[in-house]
Amino acid sequence: TDVVASFKTIAKTLGDALRKKALRTTICSSLTALIRNSRRDAASAGPSADEGQRNVAEISKYDKNFLPILFNIFGKTSGGGESDAVVGTIAAYASVADPHRLNTFFKTIMKKLLEAISGAEASESRDRHVMTDLALALAAALSQENLSLLYRCVRPQLVHSDATLQKKSYKVVLHLLGTGGEAEAGDGAGSAAAVSFADDHAVLMDVGEALAASTQACQAAARPLRHRCLQLCVGRIENDELASFAQVFLGEVILATKEPNAKAREAGLAVVSGLAARMGAIRALPQYMAMLAAGLAGKSPHMIIASVGCMAHVLGAYREAHDIEPEFASMLLGNIALLLHHTTTGVVKAALGFLKVATQAFDHDTLRKHLPELIPGLLKWIRESNETRLKIR
Repeated sequence: TDVVASFKTIAKTLGDALRKKALRTTICSSLTALIRNSRRDAASAGPSADEGQRNVAEISKYDKNFLPILFNIFGKTSGGGESDAVVGTIAAYASVADPHRLNTFFKTIMKKLLEAISGAEASESRDRHVMTDLALALAAALSQENLSLLYRCVRPQLVHSDATLQKKSYKVVLHLLGTGGEAEAGDGAGSAAAVSFADDHAVLMDVGEALAASTQACQAAARPLRHRCLQLCVGRIENDELASFAQVFLGEVILATKEPNAKAREAGLAVVSGLAARMGAIRALPQYMAMLAAGLAGKSPHMIIASVGCMAHVLGAYREAHDIEPEFASMLLGNIALLLHHTTTGVVKAALGFLKVATQAFDHDTLRKHLPELIPGLLKWIRESNETRLKIR
């Protein structure tokens, strides 16, 4: 390509054209593609590596021109495809920008965010959204020190009453845990600085505390992102902290598996499965199953149904990897037998689903022992729908 020779001749023209709404999305898409292709070539081991590095160096010379223009444009957009294109180009340009200049831009954004947080005007509320978006766009290129500053600034927003601002703040936390935020800009999984940031045990504990403190305030729209944050925490916490982590968040994620939102359900189930895998690896699966079984004492049928569903999922996924003690299996079957007499059809169906898995997971002697209490409960529902009869058979 002729980037080194030609980019300097069109850079000013592109900057001026960005101010024209009709051309903005096309120019942003083209700039983003140019930067990504140049970075890909620079990182390759092939003959194009040298040219790619020269292209990146040439493009980065104009960060002081393009980034302020893009920041200004983004602050005036009203969402939609145009905003996505602009913020994507900001993220792409940040990836090749001079670190010192990027640091200056970031500190300015953080200053404006803090000013907006301290204010109460409607315009300042909009500024919080804009500055949080811009900070997230830059996040993949930030140093660990700046990521720490970013976290301290967005942490209070996890309990903000604005659902959209909550979502944006959880996106930032997701990035800080090592993945998520920058993926939307197309630059891969987690940045090295974000991975190092989340590897700090004190930071991870503070994130856990922030998530625990924001449980009640979390809006429905932000729950899928919140549960993805919990999923990443599960993968990073120490073995001796797993049980206490589960005690704090398990009730929340159990209920999430029955959310109307499909993404929330998937994220909740991922946390349940992640905890099962970690607890199973340290031979603590019965302890984890007992925690899940505690949900059977819930007052609402919804909680009971969700708990039984999670128990069935974990038992089905890990029955071959870990032996289930007969005493523990008997305790579970005894509780499920009681649920067969529940007045809520959904609870009974969940119990039937668990028994279907249990017949494959538990030994025959344990199952035979509980037949006298299971059979009456099963026969009670034999005249129900075809689906229920099929499960009973």
